[in-house]
This record gives sequence, C-alpha cells and structure tokens, in this order.
Amino acid sequence: MRCLFATDLDRTLIYSKGARALGDDHGADQVCVEIHDGKQTSWMTAECASTLERLAVLGEVVPVTTRINDQYRRVRLPG
Repeated sequence: MRCLFATDLDRTLIYSKGARALGDDHGADQVCVEIHDGKQTSWMTAECASTLERLAVLGEVVPVTTRINDQYRRVRLPG
C-alpha cells in the first residue's frame, strides 16, 4: 500500500536565507532547492533531502504551501 505524506513547505522543509539565519542548523549541510532570477533563494538540509527521497519511495509527498503557482514551480524537491 502506498502512503500519502503532506507537509508544510516554507520554514518546515525549505528555508530562505533570512529564515536560515534564525535556525540552529548552521553546521548542517545545505541543498539548494530554489533558484530565482539566477540566485539561490531556498535550501533544505541534506538530511531532510535524504529523508524526502526515502518518503517518495513509500508514497506521494504533497507539499502544502501558500505560495502562488509561479513561486511553487521554482522549487525542486528531491525525490
């Protein structure tokens, strides 16, 4: 049986530069997941990326967001 995983996107899975500065994972490896106007704008931890890839094997991962479609389409999640 396949599962459905729903999760918030911003400040849960991915973080902007400003939000990263507020976090406590400064030493964590970061993976860029969004580029806007040629600049990296959002990241997730490498551990989160690995977990997301494993979840995608088990079922569908559905990011929940208040972003408009154009903003959401810029995000490239692993898995």
